[in-house]
Amino acid sequence: MKQRILTRLCLLALVLAMLLAMPGCSKYRIEMSNTRQSEVMLTVDGTEVAYEVVYFFYCTYRDAYPEESFERRMARVKSSICELYGIFTLSREYAIDPYGDEVNETLDEMVVEMIDSFPTRRDYIARLSDQHMTDAVSRLLLRSYICQELLLSEMEDELEDEELLTAFLGREDVIRVLSMTLDFGDQTEAMRRRAEEIMQALSECEDTDEAFLEIARRKATAENAHSYLTTAQWHSLCGTEGGTPAIGSISEPLYEGTTCLIMRVSEKDLAYAKENPDEIGISYLECAIRDTAASLTATYTPNEAYLTLTEESFA
Repeated sequence: MKQRILTRLCLLALVLAMLLAMPGCSKYRIEMSNTRQSEVMLTVDGTEVAYEVVYFFYCTYRDAYPEESFERRMARVKSSICELYGIFTLSREYAIDPYGDEVNETLDEMVVEMIDSFPTRRDYIARLSDQHMTDAVSRLLLRSYICQELLLSEMEDELEDEELLTAFLGREDVIRVLSMTLDFGDQTEAMRRRAEEIMQALSECEDTDEAFLEIARRKATAENAHSYLTTAQWHSLCGTEGGTPAIGSISEPLYEGTTCLIMRVSEKDLAYAKENPDEIGISYLECAIRDTAASLTATYTPNEAYLTLTEESFA
C-alpha cells in the first residue's frame, strides 16, 4: 500500500513541497524561461503537451506502483494530465489567467526562492532530474499550484451559499472523516507500537464515532472530528481504489516520516459545515478540478509519437 499523507492530498503538491522545503544555500539565478524542451505528444483542450510532462507522470507512477502494467500506468498518466490542464481550464472559468501577470509574477518569485536553495544551477537541475522533472515541468507544476491557491480564494464566497454547500455535501464522492494523528518525533518504533495498539483497541470497541474519538483522545497526539475529503483523496491517502468507502470504514495506519494518520468514515454533518465552510474549501476545489478533468478526456488527442510509446521508451 502506498502510504502518503499529502498537503493537498495529491501528487503535484507533494513534489512542490519537497522542492520548496530545500534549505537556503546561495544567490544563484537562472533565466526565467518556460520554453518547451521536447516534442509535442498530445493536445488537451487545445493545449500542446510535451514529452517531458508525460515522462514525469509515467516515471512517478512507475516508482510508486512497480507491479502495475504499462497500460494501467498510462491510464494514470492520462488522468493526471487531464487534471493538471483541468486546473488551468477551471482557472479561466473564474477569470484567472494561468499565464497572466499575477500568476507569472508569483511564479518568478517562487522559482527564485527555489533556485536560491541550491549551491549552483547544476545542483538544481540534478535535483529535478532525481524527480524525473525538467525545469519546464517544475515551472508547470508550480503554475498549477498558484492557480489552485487563487481558485481557493475565489471559491470561498461560493461556500457561503447554503444551497451550493448542501448540494456539494450531498455528492456521493464527498465523505466526512474523523481522524487521529500520532507524532512521536524521531521515536518511530514507539509510534508504530502505539498505532498497533490503537488499531487493536478500535477492533474491540463499539463501531461508533464516539468510541473512535475517545480512543483518539486517550492514545493519539491529536484528533479531528470534522474533515471532508473526496473519495479520490481517501483512496490517494490509503493507496486503494474503488468507490465510496462505507460509513465506519477505518483506514490502516498511514505513515509519513515521523507522523501517523488513522481515519474513520463518518456521517456528514451539514450543520457544522454551514458554520465552518472554510474547512470544506480544499475538497470543494478538488471536486471541481476532477469534474473539469473528466470533461477534458474528450479533448485528449494523442499523436502518433504518443501512441507508439512503450515501457522501454521511458527507460
